[in-house]
Amino acid sequence: MHGFHLSKIDFLIKTYSIAKDMRKDYYAILQVNKNAEQGHIKKAYRQKARRLHPDLNASDKAKDQFQELQEAYSILSNPDLRHQYDIGILFKKEFVPAPPPREESGHRGGQGRTYKYESANKYYTDYEANKKTAFFVCIAVLVFSSTFFIDLCIHQQLGISTVLNIQNKALSTYNMNDVKDVIVNTDQLSFEKRLEQGEISVGDEIEIRQSVVYKFLSFRKIGNGSFSYMKSSPFLIYLTALIVFFSGLFGITPFSKAERKFNAAIIGSFFSFALIIFLTFG
Repeated sequence: MHGFHLSKIDFLIKTYSIAKDMRKDYYAILQVNKNAEQGHIKKAYRQKARRLHPDLNASDKAKDQFQELQEAYSILSNPDLRHQYDIGILFKKEFVPAPPPREESGHRGGQGRTYKYESANKYYTDYEANKKTAFFVCIAVLVFSSTFFIDLCIHQQLGISTVLNIQNKALSTYNMNDVKDVIVNTDQLSFEKRLEQGEISVGDEIEIRQSVVYKFLSFRKIGNGSFSYMKSSPFLIYLTALIVFFSGLFGITPFSKAERKFNAAIIGSFFSFALIIFLTFG
């Protein structure tokens, strides 16, 4: 009698558990119709998973809701389990098989082999939701990069200096890599230059100018038509600014899709950060 009583209790508990699971409407959990296709079910799962994932949702109920969402998806994403669920026999079995692995199809041993690939990443960027933000980021990087082209075109004259002495940089650093660099000392300042940046001798007069925004110094010998920068970094900086400019320009064009605007904002922001590094440590 005692054993029969315990088995009866176990039976009632199991029946209650089955009935409780049967009350779950997995279609309602995923917010899809009962005749929804697999692609629509997968899309609905990903959209809800982004909102309910415990790492992204601080709500106390997020964890339970996310587990329930995964349970619903594991059933409805499997055609066999979905059919058993639809006809009401799924939870009458003691064992429910796990969803099958990702499908891999192709023509073995022949040409034209194809594979069905599904990314392991279940969380995708909602480009449409970030479209407006990406647009404003592109405007910001476009304005930022434009300052470099203003800097390239507008300069302030610092006057004319006389070269007092010139020495090879390698004599100071004892590094053979510096043998092609020289240190020029004038009555106003000292700077380094490459040997190929125009011939300068002691006693020559040079004209010095400075860019108005980022204060890059450049010089030229009186009578020589072209200016040379005192550092090589401005060339790299202006080239990077050009990449930022075109990224921002591409991101604000009307024909760019939301995904392209987002990518343009990412690229523009990355190279803008690189410009800040160049300006700080260059």
